[in-house]
Amino acid sequence: MASKKERKEEKELKNNVGDNNKMTDQGKNISDNQQQSVEDTAKTHQTKESKEKSEKELIEELTKKLEEKEQELKELKNKYLMALAEIENMRKKMLRDKQSFYRSGIKDMALSILQIMDDIERAIEQIESATDIEAIREGIFLIHKKFQQILETRDIKPIESKGQMFDPDLHEALMKIETDKDEDHMKVIDELQKGYMMGDEVLRHSRVVVAVKKQKDKTEKKDTDNNNAEEKSNDNN
Repeated sequence: MASKKERKEEKELKNNVGDNNKMTDQGKNISDNQQQSVEDTAKTHQTKESKEKSEKELIEELTKKLEEKEQELKELKNKYLMALAEIENMRKKMLRDKQSFYRSGIKDMALSILQIMDDIERAIEQIESATDIEAIREGIFLIHKKFQQILETRDIKPIESKGQMFDPDLHEALMKIETDKDEDHMKVIDELQKGYMMGDEVLRHSRVVVAVKKQKDKTEKKDTDNNNAEEKSNDNN
């Protein structure tokens, strides 16, 4: 049987072994924690580097796209300025052509009128010394006919108004004359100034006198109604 002293020593030995095992486990746990910490730090560092790399690549990509868009904008601006300049040049050319055409038309018409002016001046010279009125009359008719021919070559023709129904698109009524004839109501009975058409466009309205149906006053209307009533009564009898 072990003595008290031996039992005490055995207990202390067991305690020492337990403490050593405990310390060994604690050391192992510390070592494992340190390893995990190192691995976590490495992963964090790797993740940070990967994130920085991704951000750098994204910035480079966005910068490249921005430069491309700026280049496209620059090209579009140049095209716009070129198109604007071309439109402006075309506008100026059309204006010059229009002015040239207008001046050419005036020049052509002026030359034709000058020919008529020559004829009129010769007629005036003949009037001062002429004794044959019929010759003067024929000369004036010839000048008038020549003038009409010049107008017709430019598609300018007179508006036929007298005897036609009044048309506000063609005529300008300066006077109104009452008429008893129903068929003459709103008919042009006289022409004070001849109108002209240039193609389908009115160059100048005809100034005319228009006939309008005479309005009966109340007394005349009453007498007419009474006469009509008497005639109807007699017919019934």
